[in-house]
Amino acid sequence: MFLLQPTPICCNLTVSNYNSYYDENYSRSACFQQSFKFSNFIPWELQNIFLVKSLIIEASEPVTMLQSIIGKISRCEIWLLHVIGQRVFWDELKFLLESGNIEKFVFMDGYIDAGYGQMVTIEDVVEMLPKAHTIK
Repeated sequence: MFLLQPTPICCNLTVSNYNSYYDENYSRSACFQQSFKFSNFIPWELQNIFLVKSLIIEASEPVTMLQSIIGKISRCEIWLLHVIGQRVFWDELKFLLESGNIEKFVFMDGYIDAGYGQMVTIEDVVEMLPKAHTIK
């Protein structure tokens, strides 16, 4: 079954075009201990990901990076979501939050679009974060 539709299990997925998030473990390769780190994009070959630990997006360009990554995730049970400089639709964000496992949620310098130009309220987001102890 895996050969028909492979589902790679990924612990941590990071996309950052900021130098402040540099980690020497990732300097040799984009893949390190079931985790991926990319600087500006995710290869098209990476599809159907089961994400289990964290998703970190620190990329102000393009603002749709998170949207393109969500399309590559088949299952999401992360406990850390850290997003900077992104635009995302509420339905897409709910997909990332629906497991209810998020303990740390950071969403800065971006916006969550409910559709028709409406922004999502913080109350709607907090409602999706029953286990969160950190919300920024």
